[in-house]
Amino acid sequence: AEAIKRKQEDEKIRAAYPTLKSFFFGIHIQDKDLSIEPLKSVEEFAEEGVAMHHCVYSMGYYKKPLSLILSARDGNGERLETIEVNLRDFKVNQCYGKYNQPTDRHEEILNAVNSNMWQIRDICQRKDWKQSIRQQGIAVNF
Repeated sequence: AEAIKRKQEDEKIRAAYPTLKSFFFGIHIQDKDLSIEPLKSVEEFAEEGVAMHHCVYSMGYYKKPLSLILSARDGNGERLETIEVNLRDFKVNQCYGKYNQPTDRHEEILNAVNSNMWQIRDICQRKDWKQSIRQQGIAVNF
């Protein structure tokens, strides 16, 4: 019974993910041949986790309503690093490449995200975003 309940809860979260995070789907950070965008579905989390050999999917980061997960790629579309942004304080919680290791472009990626954090902050200041979060039962005090 507990396993069925967990599965139903997970399916509910999977279905809600695009609605909760769609506010951020227009974000595109471009810096030279570096491209950074949010993951747009739970399936993209699974693909990112497999390709990067880390736990972004298996640990259910898509379930974290106040985190935004971004994927940094090079000009050829190759994944470089996965970035977690905290939507409460607008700081990068973690940023890692394959096997949870920083890449040689780690600082460049962090600088690009931090220089464009205003885009994320602006969305989080919107009344409609706050309302969507509150509808999920999450307190937003900013």
